[in-house]
Amino acid sequence: MYKSKLISLFKTLENKQLREFDAYITAKSSNLPAQVLQLYSIVKATHPNYTSSSLDRKAVIQKLYPQIFTSKRSVNEEAFKKAEADWRRLMTHLTKLLEDFLVFQELITDELIYKTMLLRIYNKRNLRNIFDEEFNKFTKPETPQTVYGVQFYLARYLAQEEAYNAQAFGSAAGFKRNIPDVLYSLEHHFLIDELRYTCDLYNMKNVWNVAIEPPMFLDSILQVIEQNTSLQQHPVIGTYYALLLMQRNIDKEEYYNQFITLLEQYSPNLERGHVMDLYIYAVNFCATKINNGQTEYYQKSFNLYTQIYDENNTFKHKYITKDEFSRVAIFAIRVHKLSYAEKFIEVYTPLLPAENRKTTAASLKSELTFAQKNYETSLDLAREVNTRDPYMNMNTKVLMLKCYYELNESRQLEAGINAASAFLTVNDHIPDNNKEAYRLFLYYLRKITGIREGTYKREKKQMLQEIKQEMEQKNLTTWWLYEKVIQLF
Repeated sequence: MYKSKLISLFKTLENKQLREFDAYITAKSSNLPAQVLQLYSIVKATHPNYTSSSLDRKAVIQKLYPQIFTSKRSVNEEAFKKAEADWRRLMTHLTKLLEDFLVFQELITDELIYKTMLLRIYNKRNLRNIFDEEFNKFTKPETPQTVYGVQFYLARYLAQEEAYNAQAFGSAAGFKRNIPDVLYSLEHHFLIDELRYTCDLYNMKNVWNVAIEPPMFLDSILQVIEQNTSLQQHPVIGTYYALLLMQRNIDKEEYYNQFITLLEQYSPNLERGHVMDLYIYAVNFCATKINNGQTEYYQKSFNLYTQIYDENNTFKHKYITKDEFSRVAIFAIRVHKLSYAEKFIEVYTPLLPAENRKTTAASLKSELTFAQKNYETSLDLAREVNTRDPYMNMNTKVLMLKCYYELNESRQLEAGINAASAFLTVNDHIPDNNKEAYRLFLYYLRKITGIREGTYKREKKQMLQEIKQEMEQKNLTTWWLYEKVIQLF
């Protein structure tokens, strides 16, 4: 049973949802076979892990059909096969009940779809007065204060379609009075979805360098929007249009500024999750610019992150990935907003996945204390980082090397450089381009350490000038290392 669809679905239920499903089952219990209820009790008793041996197939069948087992725990094979077939039917029945419950939960939490379904019910039951009253409430004219969700126009279109169907009975073809409204909602739904998915496509192209084929109707759609000022001024269409222009003209900063201006202007008109997605697109755009050596985009990225992750948790984040957590904190440290980084780590550490919360927090606290020039504490925190993640592992090694350099711990620094080089050689999970960046860091760190300690015979200033020029030509964004070179002049 452990790998069945039923158990997989049960594992997704939180405590509150399980209680609600319990009430759902109880309400239906009078019409359910007793053995379905018994099977439910067996499964529910193993919440939340569902790994108990009581869920073993034979153990469950024995509880449901004890009469086929003898006192010696033996059973007639033919009787067992019949019981097993019946058990499978019970599993299917309970799975269907849980699926129905989850669909119902999804419907009642999506207000737009819920209202659309109600309209269909009123229409089918010929409750025309109620239909008209609720339809008018649902499709009331858009205002400057209207808040748009991803499915706003889809729901509008479905509602208008219900009205169209209601008016169709007994009407001559072409005399349906809400045809313009149906088309308006359908066209806006199509435009928004086409722009959304196209933006995602160009995001893949710019961030991950994926080859793409532009959508068939893209040029025609862009031409329609370019020629229609009202579409450009629509909160959703206008924002995605500006985003797409930014993504298609990645070398022109004015498109980035136009998109950010519109995003700030129209944020009150968009659902919070929708706004979050748009900010992430902007962050990804900045990451592309940073990867191309435009380090001024660190500050722009940080400004965006302060909108997404503020100390009040405005977006109501329920969790944060370790990669996103690390990026926000590192960007704050990179632009010397150390108090923000400290507060961010404090507020958002509890939202990290439990399995890597301690290690991730220790890693970022180590980076923060290093930036605060508290190198001993930074080293102690770095030693707490115990992870199999190759990037976090390597970044921790790099941080410890920087601490050794700042503390003039020559022996530990030399040993650490050798250990990091060996790690890069044997690790197959770090791509070659990333390995090269790490190797360059180790190469120049070894060089400037030798210069500082006077182990080279060549003239110090000449060597430093050569290193500085090499780093600038190779567009290295290792700002700490660059600062150390400047300090040695």
